[in-house]
Amino acid sequence: MEKRRRHHHGEEPFISANSLSVELGPFELRLLASINRLRDVAWGSKLQAELSRSLGRDVAVGQLYLALSKLERKGFISSEIVDPEPVRGGRSKKVFRLETPGARALERTVAFLDASGVLLPTEIHHGESAI
Repeated sequence: MEKRRRHHHGEEPFISANSLSVELGPFELRLLASINRLRDVAWGSKLQAELSRSLGRDVAVGQLYLALSKLERKGFISSEIVDPEPVRGGRSKKVFRLETPGARALERTVAFLDASGVLLPTEIHHGESAI
């Protein structure tokens, strides 16, 4: 619960540092950053490979799709089925896109972690932008 104080003279409420929280867990943070970075090729196998590389461990398909489903329910991402690639046996793919609430959560979480000294400088941006 947020601590709010009303200052006399009608100033905005004060939110204490204790009430700040990180909106995204480490896996969700990396997943949203990966979706943002991959853009039009952000489908399951690409996301799994990107996350495995960035986390330095194998990412289980179940873990990936559970997190994607959770982020989609929150409105942070959306998905759409795209036409198969023009190769023999090409299959339709479900492409995930970062939505405005997800971009904002990503930006706020990175800013909070950066300001808290939690992120190392090499973990912060790697050239991607949240919008």
